[in-house]
Amino acid sequence: SWLRALLPTLRVYLVTGGCGFLGSHLVRMLVERSPNVAEVRVFDLQLDPALGQLGTGENLQPLPAWYRPQTL
Repeated sequence: SWLRALLPTLRVYLVTGGCGFLGSHLVRMLVERSPNVAEVRVFDLQLDPALGQLGTGENLQPLPAWYRPQTL
């Protein structure tokens, strides 16, 4: 499918500490300068509690069985 062909060229980044000084600059740089960014995920202990549990219930979607994430 077209999605399967496109996924190897797109990247998903996880930035730990992405709400801090350095992390926020890294997130901004990834979004502005990387053409192959599919998604930037930010993990930080200082997230706003008003966001709630974003990774539970109906917010979760399964990945296709053939998808294998790349790690760094």
